[in-house]
Amino acid sequence: MFESAEVGNCIAKKEYEAQVPHLRTALLDLQHRLAVSSLSVVIIVSGVEGAGKEETVNLLMDWLDTRGIQVNAMWDTTDEERERPRFWRFWRVLPPKGKISVLFGSWYTQPIIDRVYGRIDDAAFERAMHEIAGFETMLAREGVVTLKFWMHLAKALQQQRMKKVRKHPERYWRVTPLTQKFFKKFDEFSLISEKALRLTDTVSAPWHIVEAADDRYRNFSVANALLQTLGKSLDALPPPADVAPAKPELPKPAQFNVLRKLDLGLHLPRSRYGKELEVLQPRLHGLTRQLADERRSMLVLLEGPDAGGKGGAIRRLTEAMDARLYQVTSVAAPTDEELAHPYLWRF
Repeated sequence: MFESAEVGNCIAKKEYEAQVPHLRTALLDLQHRLAVSSLSVVIIVSGVEGAGKEETVNLLMDWLDTRGIQVNAMWDTTDEERERPRFWRFWRVLPPKGKISVLFGSWYTQPIIDRVYGRIDDAAFERAMHEIAGFETMLAREGVVTLKFWMHLAKALQQQRMKKVRKHPERYWRVTPLTQKFFKKFDEFSLISEKALRLTDTVSAPWHIVEAADDRYRNFSVANALLQTLGKSLDALPPPADVAPAKPELPKPAQFNVLRKLDLGLHLPRSRYGKELEVLQPRLHGLTRQLADERRSMLVLLEGPDAGGKGGAIRRLTEAMDARLYQVTSVAAPTDEELAHPYLWRF
């Protein structure tokens, strides 16, 4: 897969400079269309060290309207993030509708590193990739356009660039001990990363492998991919409601209401209720303690009409639990800020 990004593609300076004004204009036009649309954009910038990831992001910040784009470095997890589900930290930086978010580091970073260093096996790695693919599919359904760029360099060229940077008086700090440590496992990283790309290259979130040996070719490739993907996504949006074409009348399915089938006459005698509660609550207490010991979490959702007993059910549950181990949240009508983000962001 990565061999296709080691063939020596390049763009002459004169040709590049002639195309840049058209690219910038087209990208700004699309960004203005995005700003008034129901879509948002996430750009993942990944790849080998020395391939120009930082330069690429700086280019996007230069070519686009910076008021509509934010950059997030997603490196080491904090204690707060480690206490929560893995994707929680990424939900927090998802852009609102009409905006673009660029991620340095992403939901791919940790699984790839963990697999290279043997912290997880092949089965766990593949599970992580399938979870990521599902997450990206969900984002697509929520109106988030995900562009994933992998900046690639051949091993010899990366080593050459690292040596050059180390000698540079103002850039030597960019070659850190961690960079050198990762370079020693270049082949392992390439093998695992290639597998990750194969498992998560989907229709809703395809990978763009960018040959980064030539800076101008790299810049042109990223800008052109953004132009084509965002343009296609915006063009696919339905027309405004006031000009929406009339839909033909379709046959309606047979009416079936599950709630109407409920037997509302069921009841439990008070004497039996008290006895069963005495048995079930201690069991619940023990299970919640076990859940905490195993560092797992649980989500309980209660829905229903007013006066249906949701509050009473919550009280019976919390009576049996350690107050340090649960949190009760009332989800009211969404705020304006929440309405501007993907639906699940508020949760």
